[in-house]
Amino acid sequence: MESDFEFIPQQVELLSVQSVTPLYLLILQHNSIDRTDKDQGYEFLDGIPKDNKDLHFKDAHIDNASNASENGEEEQDESPEEEELCAIGSGILSEEHRLRILEHNTARWDSHRHCKVSFGNLGLTCIGPSSESSHVIFERCPKNVTIDLDTARLFLEKQPKGIKLVLEGRCVACHFHCQMTRYFRKSGLEIKAENTICKVKGCDHLSFLGSGGCPQHLPRLITAAYRSKATIDHCLVREKFDSIARKRWSFPPNYNTVLCRMSDILQGKPPGSDLVILDDEFSLASRQLWEFAIIERVSGKVLINTTIKHQERIDCNSLVQHPLITWMNQSSMSAVYSRSRIPGISYMNVHEVALKLQQVGITPDTVILVYHVSTMDLSLLREFLESAGYTGILPPNKNCIPLIPLLRMNLSEGPPRRKSFPLGL
Repeated sequence: MESDFEFIPQQVELLSVQSVTPLYLLILQHNSIDRTDKDQGYEFLDGIPKDNKDLHFKDAHIDNASNASENGEEEQDESPEEEELCAIGSGILSEEHRLRILEHNTARWDSHRHCKVSFGNLGLTCIGPSSESSHVIFERCPKNVTIDLDTARLFLEKQPKGIKLVLEGRCVACHFHCQMTRYFRKSGLEIKAENTICKVKGCDHLSFLGSGGCPQHLPRLITAAYRSKATIDHCLVREKFDSIARKRWSFPPNYNTVLCRMSDILQGKPPGSDLVILDDEFSLASRQLWEFAIIERVSGKVLINTTIKHQERIDCNSLVQHPLITWMNQSSMSAVYSRSRIPGISYMNVHEVALKLQQVGITPDTVILVYHVSTMDLSLLREFLESAGYTGILPPNKNCIPLIPLLRMNLSEGPPRRKSFPLGL
């Protein structure tokens, strides 16, 4: 370099990390990004959910094993959500799965538009599947996935200033791996790298995630391990609930609709079908609806309780076969369609379901409550009706209120890693 050369430093502009997903543009237009929050920066391992999730194998039916709720990062219910189990069936991070992740995140944001959204992890590389609570990465993300709204999930985080939606620092594939590993450990299984072969005598199949069981024998090991340690102090749980119930609960703005609707129904204005509770049973792999029930929230009257008669065969297979998911789906299907079920359950095809919904007073104005973290139950019922050309019967997703986030908001208290109230049914 010549001695008379004068180097003039140039100011470097901060690169703006953006997403090409339509949801990102919606959030920008809604102006719900907290640009003044210092936590908006490099969140790295802080992008791990700390909210009191109550994730559960909704359809696993592992001998009706109950699930404790999450208690911080170390003591939590580590079983994955239904959407994550569906991911295995459709190929983790395949094009179809990415669309499903985006749909799930869109529904979650739509239900919490009043919350600020943290995008500190947007554009960063996934932190990997390590389940340790320390801020140390022990294992890289196998695919080096870039965090975006169609590769990672939005989760609710309770902060001193209120609840915030945060884009997680793990892709859903690594999140699933991490949750499964933690779930196995919580169930009593020892996760060891040397557990490469199934421990069951006479079986030489590969172990699933170092659990010591192949997908065929793993459910049996989980059940045995869980039975040996699963205990719930019901007196302590009742005492905790009574304490929390005496306090004034807080509600998100969209729950005001529920309170107003309940008041109107009690005064005899609209019919009871204007506010109902919906619950679905479905295939984790194929998303095929198998059963659903709707009851009036105020009176408790059962409007519909039916299994689904499909024109073609019952589908419990996934696009990418996995023995563990196959077992879970077959177990769920057997429980739903068992001949020993209570005689009062109906058996309807899609045309009968569409007619019945209209007869009992379900309209696009109905408000629907679901014991879920998202509006998935309503979406699956809508997909089922639309498959036969029925539209305009059910309300939009904005009329669907997931109850688990509301319960987490009010049933969680105390410092991190506290013993929280169990939300598993």
